[in-house]
Amino acid sequence: MAADPAAIVFTSGSEGRPKGVVLNHSNILADIFAVKCQIDVNEDDILFNAIPIFHAFGLTIGIILPILLGFRSFNCFSSIRASLVPELIYDTQATVVIAIDTFAWAWGRNAHPCDFNSVRFMLLGAEKLKSRTREFYAKKNWRTSV
Repeated sequence: MAADPAAIVFTSGSEGRPKGVVLNHSNILADIFAVKCQIDVNEDDILFNAIPIFHAFGLTIGIILPILLGFRSFNCFSSIRASLVPELIYDTQATVVIAIDTFAWAWGRNAHPCDFNSVRFMLLGAEKLKSRTREFYAKKNWRTSV
């Protein structure tokens, strides 16, 4: 049933004590449909997911969205150096990237101009998008929309 529990994700405690939050099937599908309404993804896309799956955004958009819509994904949950991630994005030829602002800011500062050539969209969530990050990517003239 749509209201039945589907997953439990854990908060960071930014608004108090960390806690487990139950997501039901409707919650997960609502996240997926919201993203699908905003970006045009298809079976030719490759998603680069840098948000751990214990986070709602990482789970729903990073894992479940590609499965439901039938496109490939690459999950990078390691705390590897920011200088290596742009290379991984380049190597995987990712067309969609999901991350948090802090990661995207660090990657952009370490990226070669070709590293993001394949990226059509960058979805940043789980923390507020800072204007410096949006402006930085816009000034770089990469194809990427943030």
